[in-house]
Amino acid sequence: MYTWSSMSPNRGSSDIGISPSHIPAGLSDRRGPGGTATLEPVNIPLILLDGPKEAYIEILHRPDHILVAVLELLSPANKEQPGRTEYLAKRRAILNQHVHLIELDLLLGGRRLPLQASLPAGDFYYLLSRADGRPDCQVFAWRLRDPLPTLPVPLRAPDPDVMINLGDVFVTAYERGRYRRKIDYAGELPHGLSEADREWARQVVQTG
Repeated sequence: MYTWSSMSPNRGSSDIGISPSHIPAGLSDRRGPGGTATLEPVNIPLILLDGPKEAYIEILHRPDHILVAVLELLSPANKEQPGRTEYLAKRRAILNQHVHLIELDLLLGGRRLPLQASLPAGDFYYLLSRADGRPDCQVFAWRLRDPLPTLPVPLRAPDPDVMINLGDVFVTAYERGRYRRKIDYAGELPHGLSEADREWARQVVQTG
């Protein structure tokens, strides 16, 4: 049994139902006696455009597998054109659902995400838009020299938030990804740092 549901708010109700027992035998023929011929397709290959693959995390409620939250780690493609337009469209689609949206911006460069007011002072941001709290968005900000914070990840009510220690997550990813071997710490520092922060970063590299 197949159902085809509309994309209206009442998407739970089916508009069309198809069952093999309800398909007349003549419909399976391409051309019945005195019937109308069906069109034959022409196979033409698609043009598949290569683009950046964006990773994100979805939190689903079991056992019904209802989407509860989406966690986005912003990439350079999300913050600059042409990828920014595509990401903002995806962002709007999520915000129009009853789903929590978490966006982690650990990039100094690129355009920040649009909000109704200016962001607080900081280098890195964690934007938490709770499904039941819109249009407000909780913004967590910290500086380069600050330790990575512990941040909330909302679940489905009445379950409390899960607190994630971002520092622990970073250390685990750093070790498993073997970034110590991959990153050239003697190279040029990222743009957007003040001279004081650049000097601080150089000292961290030298002593690390």
